[in-house]
Amino acid sequence: DKTMSGTVNLIGGMVDSGKAGFTATNLAGTVHLNNTQLEATPLTALVNGNPFACSLYYDLKAKTGKARASGTLTAIEKTMLATAIRHTELSGSLTGDIEATLKPGTIHFTGSVNAGQTEILYRTWFLKPSGLAGNAEVAATLKPRKSFQLSAQVSAAGTSNRIELSMVHDGKMMRLMHGLVEGESLDIATVGKSLRMPYTITGGTATDCRYEWIRDPGEASDGSMLWHSMGHCRIDEMRILPHGATYPMHLQDVTLDSAMANGERSTGELTIHAAKSSMPPLDAPYFAPDEIPPDLLAKYPLEKRDYTYHLT
Repeated sequence: DKTMSGTVNLIGGMVDSGKAGFTATNLAGTVHLNNTQLEATPLTALVNGNPFACSLYYDLKAKTGKARASGTLTAIEKTMLATAIRHTELSGSLTGDIEATLKPGTIHFTGSVNAGQTEILYRTWFLKPSGLAGNAEVAATLKPRKSFQLSAQVSAAGTSNRIELSMVHDGKMMRLMHGLVEGESLDIATVGKSLRMPYTITGGTATDCRYEWIRDPGEASDGSMLWHSMGHCRIDEMRILPHGATYPMHLQDVTLDSAMANGERSTGELTIHAAKSSMPPLDAPYFAPDEIPPDLLAKYPLEKRDYTYHLT
């Protein structure tokens, strides 16, 4: 069998990903080829103007290998990551240290991510602002054009959560099939700051938190997806003040349960039980009108849903 070996020194190289929004300049490092084994370590570059360090080992015959990259990516809103997740928009910067293990048909990722300077928008009602601390230890498995599994332990400003996502490729794109968020503890004030709702929400701590989203088989007659979700948490104390109001709703020892379903008739059910409560005067406002920016509302129209509320 013929063998090949050699060494290439990279100095001042450049790679432009085009529409993906990534540009690597000042690429430098040494690439070694020994028969079927390719090794590049270390490699350094400026990715969109920021320092990155990388390493790569790959067996061309076995199609296995390992890769690692660490650095900070800025201006995420100008890259393909900005809208990679449906109904979600990312902007700002993201710092990570990720290692990948490559096998035929499968890529496994592990590492840490710091999203403290990342802004995360979901539809019209959730906005994690830049400057709110957020760190995650992640593990993911990607089978290109087949499936994606993600597990992450997330810590953010007094909150601790476990997140699991399961996606399947439908021939065109990855579709979320199952999502789970479990929280050991959530700081109510921190959560309140991230909810784009016409209320100021403050309080203590939420525990025993769980939210699960499940895609159901088939689709509705209008082509929309079928899904259902369930949520639960316990809250020691919280205050809810409608914007423009003077008196808040003050609830203590609260149990909150939610159930939503999307189908031919989309529904939502919210049950709130409070062992002790102090409510505003009857002539005071309990609810406030939505304050959604017109451009955001045009992008994410409000869903038509029949809601049922239980207050005890």
